Amino acid sequence: MRPILDDEGQDAIWKYWIITAVVAVAPVTVVEGLRPELERLVENPTPREVEEEVPEVAREALRRLS
Repeated sequence: MRPILDDEGQDAIWKYWIITAVVAVAPVTVVEGLRPELERLVENPTPREVEEEVPEVAREALRRLS
């Protein structure tokens, strides 16, 4: 999952579905391992990622760590 989430040129819709379908139900340890990629999606998204609401779902995934 990391290579897909980390690649700014990757399809934003693919990132959205990986986060909502996989990361959202993965163990917290997996979310913790993806923290840098999820934080990048929240803090520095590409225009396409913003358009596809990737920052919002990444933020929700990070809330599981609180």
